[in-house]
Amino acid sequence: MKIAIDINVVLDVFLERKPYFQHSKMLIAECLKGSHRPMLSSLAFATIYYLARKFKNRDFAVKLTDDLLLIFEVCEVSMKHIKEAHLANWNDFEDAIQYFSAADANASMLVTRNTKDFEEQEIPVLTPKQALKIIRHK
Repeated sequence: MKIAIDINVVLDVFLERKPYFQHSKMLIAECLKGSHRPMLSSLAFATIYYLARKFKNRDFAVKLTDDLLLIFEVCEVSMKHIKEAHLANWNDFEDAIQYFSAADANASMLVTRNTKDFEEQEIPVLTPKQALKIIRHK
């Protein structure tokens, strides 16, 4: 099962942001144990690096990027996804880009802490807690 992971879930784990840390960490651990394929959009890598450097330091951001490249498949962002996101006119443009690239990559779900920001529902948009329940029963 391909599972697209939103930027906020990854940052919750690696920056140990409470109260979100626990479910996000369990989700990523569960993905690594089973036949699940966690994916991050190519856009997410730049954003995560920038935020990790801002809130920690450059060495942390470099190490985090190295770790992410080992854990996650890259869900490419193309001109098509940017145009779809633009035409969708969501409140959060970055979330729309991630959503359309995940849908195009045939993700089974997109996991985010901010489900309300995702307006389309071609693929399920779930919280880490909701996603855990599903993948533990497959």
